[in-house]
Amino acid sequence: MDDEIKNAHHDYDQEYKDGAHWDTGRVSSNIPRFLEHLRGNERILDAGCGTGRDSIYLAKQGFKVEGIDQSPIAIKKAKERSAREKNVNFIVGALENLPYPNSSFDAVYSGYVLGGEELPKQTKQLARVLKDKGIMYVAMFTRTEYERPNERDEVNPENFVLDVFEKQFNIREKEIDTFSEEDDQGLHEHDRLRIVLQKK
Repeated sequence: MDDEIKNAHHDYDQEYKDGAHWDTGRVSSNIPRFLEHLRGNERILDAGCGTGRDSIYLAKQGFKVEGIDQSPIAIKKAKERSAREKNVNFIVGALENLPYPNSSFDAVYSGYVLGGEELPKQTKQLARVLKDKGIMYVAMFTRTEYERPNERDEVNPENFVLDVFEKQFNIREKEIDTFSEEDDQGLHEHDRLRIVLQKK
C-alpha cells in the first residue's frame, strides 16, 4: 500500500509567495455543505486553513474558528485578512501534531489538505481534538493526474482513505466526482472525495 500512496512534497510557502492557484479569495463551494451539518454555535477547527478565506467566512457567520496551517506565509496573510474579526484565530502548525487539548472542537473542516502517508496520523489527531459525536467535513483528492508526466501526481486510494477514517469515525455522507483544472504545471484531473464523518 505504501507504494500506492504518494503525496508530493510542495514548498507551500513558495506557492503562497508566488500566488497559489487555489488561493482565489472566494469561499469554497464545500462550505455550504459543511454548514448543513452545524447548529450555529460550534467551535470549529479549519485544518489546513491556508490564507484563511473559509475560516474568516465561518467567523462572520458567528462561529468561533481556529485555523491551522503549516505555512507561515499563509498564516501571516490569514492574520492580515482577519485583523478586524473577533471570532477567529490562526496559528502555524502540523496536522500530525495538533497543539490543542482533547475534545477542543465541536466540528472540523478540512478542504483539500489531508492525504498521503500522513493521513492516519492526521486523522487520529483530528479525532482526538474533536468532541464525541462531533462532525468532520473533509474534501480531498483521491487521485490527481497530470496530462504531462509530473512528479506532482498524487494518489490516495479510496479504499485506503475510507479504512483510515472508519477507525475513528462513522461515515454519514460520501460523494465522489471527477473534474479537471489547469495551473502552472499544466492540465490535470482530480478524483475528489467529499465526506461527512461523525466521531464514534
